Amino acid sequence: MGAKVIQLHVTVGRNDPCPCGSGKKYKKCCLPIHEGEEQLRARLEEPETVSDKYFTVQEYISEAGFPVTNLDFFLFELLNITGGILHKYRKPCQEKVKEVLKKLMTEGKKFFTDCQKCDVGCLKDPLKKISLQSLRDKGWKLDEYPYALQTPASINLFYFEFLNVIIGTLAKELESLLSEEEADDIISTVYTSIFDFVADNCWGSCNNKCVKEYEKNSYCSFCSFGGNKLPCPKEGDISYEKIFASKEDMMH
Repeated sequence: MGAKVIQLHVTVGRNDPCPCGSGKKYKKCCLPIHEGEEQLRARLEEPETVSDKYFTVQEYISEAGFPVTNLDFFLFELLNITGGILHKYRKPCQEKVKEVLKKLMTEGKKFFTDCQKCDVGCLKDPLKKISLQSLRDKGWKLDEYPYALQTPASINLFYFEFLNVIIGTLAKELESLLSEEEADDIISTVYTSIFDFVADNCWGSCNNKCVKEYEKNSYCSFCSFGGNKLPCPKEGDISYEKIFASKEDMMH
């Protein structure tokens, strides 16, 4: 599902009748709308490296507390992907964006907690071969998703269920802040982006490390990912006990 962004109507002159049939000149009618849509399309196509630009390391730890694990890091990345898209749409306002991201974080962490208690055990044995028929029964058309996510493994059941929680929460939050059309456009873009991220990054680059080693302390990953370095226990800036980590958890 892609964003519904309309191409700029470059063949219509500014002083020509507006193609919408209003009888007004194009510049006095739909031109500003079409220019805005074209600018949005350009912003969405700009490549961007995932960072903590939109939801910082400090903000996450302030909300979550310690320890921070690999599952936290996965959620943290998704928050920043979502925040980046909301920033490009410039909707809702910055203050509301933070509230939305915090809500996604709360629901994401709740899902993590519930998932670890589930009898299916996706996190305990993430590469176990299982049927994904339960997803099809819920209406998921798996052949429309990236090939890696169609692999019949526990980890993909986790990804689909978890990303559905993120999207569902986002939809609920945006629908109370924006028009239905605006909310649908943003949700569609986030939906595509996070599923592509899981296929390209989690499956393609990281070998699903965050989920396969979900309990591992991720303090160093948060530190290297953030714009500002965290206090380092190896340098005596903070105690290992404070961050629930050991010397073996440190990456340097």
